[in-house]
Amino acid sequence: MRQFYAPTEDIVKSARSWLASDHSAGVTTITLENSAQFEAGKSVCLGKEGDETSELRRIVSISGNIITVDSETVFPHYVDAIISQFDYNQRKLYKRADAESAWSHVTDESPKTIAVDSPLGTLFEDADGTATEQYCCTYYNSFLMTETSTDDASVVGSTTSSTNLCSIQQIRVSAGWEDNFYISDSRIDEIRQDTQGEIWAALRKRYSFPITKNSSFLRRIVIDMAVGLLFIDEYGMDVQNVAKDGYKRLEDARVRLMKLAEGEYTLYDESEEEDQTLSTRDTVDFYPDDSTEDEDDERVFSMGMRF
Repeated sequence: MRQFYAPTEDIVKSARSWLASDHSAGVTTITLENSAQFEAGKSVCLGKEGDETSELRRIVSISGNIITVDSETVFPHYVDAIISQFDYNQRKLYKRADAESAWSHVTDESPKTIAVDSPLGTLFEDADGTATEQYCCTYYNSFLMTETSTDDASVVGSTTSSTNLCSIQQIRVSAGWEDNFYISDSRIDEIRQDTQGEIWAALRKRYSFPITKNSSFLRRIVIDMAVGLLFIDEYGMDVQNVAKDGYKRLEDARVRLMKLAEGEYTLYDESEEEDQTLSTRDTVDFYPDDSTEDEDDERVFSMGMRF
């Protein structure tokens, strides 16, 4: 798996203004100080790019200094907050084997809405990516159906080799949130990291690290645990729909994890077609042990001693 962030360049930001008044959450009309350079069909970033409450909305119409956007805002925004116009609302990911090859669109991962709430840019992950492939990102306006050229995009080589056991998109699909952009990638990634931390802690004693990323069984545990935690955050305990029961999903995944940790199940590396290597630390030394050799350190205390 390869992953990298695509920062949003200033060349796609064609206008800037400020809010003329406070705006509560749940509105579709935005009043600016000056809307002279704003255009319907383009998008606006509400708030400073990189702030977690910043939002991207498409401009439907403009009347005077009042802009109508395509969907309600999630967060409140206050007077003098910066408003930027983006000519494009999405990024598209392309890859190629080398500089002589043609670019191909990575359709499993893109297009993605520009992540204005991330200071690093829009996160992309290619589950099938290799260390030698090159990547680039174009800009795409999904309403006007216009796109920048790959010839103008910066080519990225030597992208980061990810230690993640599943992609953010795989978690989204499992949760049924492919089109729910109110749940940000950064939030899903935070839960993914928490989940993987628990899994690594549970398996570290039994398996050598880095652990395989090519086990569909382990990947399913990660996805189910992450979705379970997200559902608990999103829906809580009062769940009528069994499919949204985060506690049940999390519990089932942890049962499978414990069976891996205890050796009832064996982790299989599907790309190498062999079992994942067991750790040399699969047992704990203790005193006295099963050895018949008299090599143990001298006992330094016994029961009943006073300290």
